[in-house]
Amino acid sequence: MNAIIWDGESMPVCRTVPIPVPGEGEVLLHILRAGICGTDLSILSGSHPRAEAPLILGHELAARVAALGSGVHEDTRAGLAVGSLVTIEPIITCGECVACKSGFPHVCSSLKLYGIDVPGGMAEFMTVAADRIVPARNGMDPDLVVMGEPLAVAIHAVRLSGIRYGDSVCVIGGGPIGLLIALVARKTTPKDILVSEPQESRRKIASDLGLKPVDPTERSIEDVVGDCTEGRGMDICFESAGSQPAIDSSTRVLRPRGTLIQVSMPKNTRTFNLVDLTFKELIVRGVRVYEAMDFEKALDYICESPELFRLFMPRLYEMNEVTEAFEAAKKGDEGLRVIFRTGD
Repeated sequence: MNAIIWDGESMPVCRTVPIPVPGEGEVLLHILRAGICGTDLSILSGSHPRAEAPLILGHELAARVAALGSGVHEDTRAGLAVGSLVTIEPIITCGECVACKSGFPHVCSSLKLYGIDVPGGMAEFMTVAADRIVPARNGMDPDLVVMGEPLAVAIHAVRLSGIRYGDSVCVIGGGPIGLLIALVARKTTPKDILVSEPQESRRKIASDLGLKPVDPTERSIEDVVGDCTEGRGMDICFESAGSQPAIDSSTRVLRPRGTLIQVSMPKNTRTFNLVDLTFKELIVRGVRVYEAMDFEKALDYICESPELFRLFMPRLYEMNEVTEAFEAAKKGDEGLRVIFRTGD
């Protein structure tokens, strides 16, 4: 089969490798679509702390079940039937740590992911534990099924924010996750959602999505928030950029006792303004990946508004266009999600 492999260089390559065989409790998937995530780019830059070459990348995917391994029983409702259209919840947990035993396996102390710690989905086939399978909804387009994983990240962040009807919301960082967060938040609050993003192409997409983009290179997000809220400040801010200026702004835009949701995971040390945190009595919450309920809701959201999510992916790349695809993902000006067509 063909697979996109990171060999430790700054750009992965498409190479022919053996088709994997599903083991006990595993499923063989025929991959149809595979997306490039910011995590994949961090692997290529050498800044990911766990990924080791050689590695088949990819944890955002749409696939059809090709075969069931031993011990896996056919269950059409669970997507465990040959030919079923599925995606995966790509996290691998230990099941033994405090987080796992407390019902929060997504913050497992030794959390691993497909495409980072074990071979991923940028290939024609992959094997995955049967309990990681998430069935697609009837009639879903594989092009949209692949959006389930990043959308689950956004749903998880918004759910943990405690957002309420009428809350004012600001998103700092208009990349894929930031804009997905804004879309999910909009389902709760009728107010304009500000999205601070310096890149013009991303602001254009934000506008097309019905959001209110702000160019922080022309006017600070703090000034815009001050005008929009008559100096009150935002109820909730989602920080999804990861730069020091973005984190600095995230505490300034909030009202007293406002809520900051820290979504980005900067690779270098960042600092928060402790004066803002203390004097405003801000609520600060970190979020990590998602829970099963978030993934299920993501697929439902996509089915409700399929054309909205198509705006994230203007074209599909073939596997032999690996360099072009990853260059587009790095630039971020050719849509918000770069997707490989790995099969049909």
